[in-house]
Amino acid sequence: RYGGPRPDPRSVRAALAAGHHDRLLVVAKHHEVPVGLAAAELLTMTALRLRLGVHDLFSEHTDDQQVIYLTDLAVAPDRQYRGIGKQLFAARQGCIVRQGHVALLQIVRVRKSNPAPSITYQWYSSKGGEVIYHYPDDDGRAIMRIYPELVIRTAT
Repeated sequence: RYGGPRPDPRSVRAALAAGHHDRLLVVAKHHEVPVGLAAAELLTMTALRLRLGVHDLFSEHTDDQQVIYLTDLAVAPDRQYRGIGKQLFAARQGCIVRQGHVALLQIVRVRKSNPAPSITYQWYSSKGGEVIYHYPDDDGRAIMRIYPELVIRTAT
């Protein structure tokens, strides 16, 4: 039975020690070889709108409201479908909770189509992620709201 790698807390401590309190990186290793990562940034709503290129999104929120932007969740192709993505998500979420940001809105940008849905989109959709915005130029990009409690509870 493959037990899978565990997220490397040293990478989190190193990012915090370097002064990147607004960024989070969790790395999964197997025999000291990286096989996956999860990253996030703490942004203001204004910064998120600029980053995503959607200025009319979240008009009900104040410009200085903080939000968690889930920038990356990746697992090496030969290590997928073993629960590593879920472990990485849970470890990243644990760091978000420990930093006191548990109640913040969590957002991810995905490719829903064109030519095909990304693995990230499929994974978050299967875990209760909700598409809240489609880019108007029909290039397949979309923005999803993520509900961490559903991701962590849902089987891989």
